[in-house]
Amino acid sequence: MWDVHWRIGGSAGTRLESNICSKNPSVQITTPNPNCYGAWLLMHVTSTASIYMENNWGWVADHELDMTDYNQVNIWNGRGLLVESVQASWIVGGSFEHSQLYNYQVANAQNLYMSHIQSETAYVHVVFFCWVRTDHSY
Repeated sequence: MWDVHWRIGGSAGTRLESNICSKNPSVQITTPNPNCYGAWLLMHVTSTASIYMENNWGWVADHELDMTDYNQVNIWNGRGLLVESVQASWIVGGSFEHSQLYNYQVANAQNLYMSHIQSETAYVHVVFFCWVRTDHSY
């Protein structure tokens, strides 16, 4: 499989566009909008599968492509690529971006070659506050 592009949201007709899922940068803790849920998983390579992937991109949109505001969007997508294959598998030049739990997950896989992979964290994660002790009693 080569030159495949998954796009979750951010374009006309997906119903995951900026008029519904626009990011509000003034909100520090983002509550998931059920109207902005993407996919549960982009791709699963099962334990009995074997695959050769080259130049594939699993992209959960982080910005609008078709509406004129081109705003950032918050789309809640669970998982990217799950690889459980014990057969010979190759992933070359892959990119999975902006899923919530993971972009790449390798679980009990064997005989797996991954090279030139790229990942980018989802921007909709909550802002974590650091608690700093002021009494210096560490």
